[in-house]
This record gives sequence, C-alpha cells and structure tokens, in this order.
Amino acid sequence: MNRKVIFVPDDYWTNPPKENHMNVNPNNVSDCRRAGAFVKHHAYTDIDGMNAVISEALDAKRATEFIHAILCTYDAIVPQLVTPAGQVGMSELIFTMADKTDDPAVPEHWNRAARFLIAYGNQDNKLMTRIIHETDNVTPTIIAISDVYTIVLPALRTNFGISIIDRGINLLMAKEVENDG
Repeated sequence: MNRKVIFVPDDYWTNPPKENHMNVNPNNVSDCRRAGAFVKHHAYTDIDGMNAVISEALDAKRATEFIHAILCTYDAIVPQLVTPAGQVGMSELIFTMADKTDDPAVPEHWNRAARFLIAYGNQDNKLMTRIIHETDNVTPTIIAISDVYTIVLPALRTNFGISIIDRGINLLMAKEVENDG
C-alpha cells in the first residue's frame, strides 16, 4: 500500500501557474480528467487507482495543477448534490474538523485537509502554502481532502454521485482527445 509523494513548489499557492483557474482550457483538461478519475477511485476506496492517477500526474510534471484540479472538481460536484443550505452544513462540519486538533477521532491529516479547504474557500494563498508545507509528503493531505469531502458529503459514494463524476470524466476525456487531435 505504497503511496506516491507529491511535492509542490514553495510558492505554488501564493504564485500559482497561469493555467490554474476554474475554466477548463486546453492546458488543464488532462489535469481535470485526472482529478475526476482520482475522485472516483477515492469514492471506491481504490488505492491502486488513486496511486495510478497520482503517478500519471507526477509523470506529466503536473502535480500542483493536479491538486488545484481536485479542488475544482469538488467545486463542480458539490452544487449538483447539495442545496446551498446543505453546503452551509458541510462548511460547519469542515470547520469542526479544522478545530479538532487534539481529538483522536479527527486524524491529523484530516485536520490539515479541513484547514486547507477553509483557506482555499477564503482564497488565502499564503495560508494554503503554509498548510501544504506542514509535512514533506503532501499525498496524505491530498487523499485527506477527498476523505473530508466524503465525510461531509456521503452522496459522493452513491450511484448518483458516481454518475456525476463519470459524466464529468467522459466530457473531459472527449475534450482531451479533441485537443490532442
């Protein structure tokens, strides 16, 4: 059960690459497709699948873009599964996880991921950079981001949730092929 290690540049969140934005463009279609596949493998608790996607991102030298694409993927999925009121409830759960620094029920990597998600939601790039560099191995934090989303949004693991992920992956695969052709 080896996991790949992803290291992001020290200034990634304070000085992100230009192609890291919410819209899918030819520069990040592959990153978004990988992120969708990663989210799906996570939903099935498929460690080998998650490792394969992480390896692909590393081989493509797109690790930091991959992290951003995962966050964008959840940004696209959540409104399809949860009402705005439900999203407030999700936020409260994330804030609770972020506050539980000494609670054995909330592992350190979940706490870190929750704090990272709050910083991401606040667009606090400096704090995201500090959080992502609290450990040399960012892979557990990436997986924990998906863990936190699964905890606060169990619908991700339903057939309907998976179908939303699948539709997004298929759309992105078509765009990826279109851009390569």
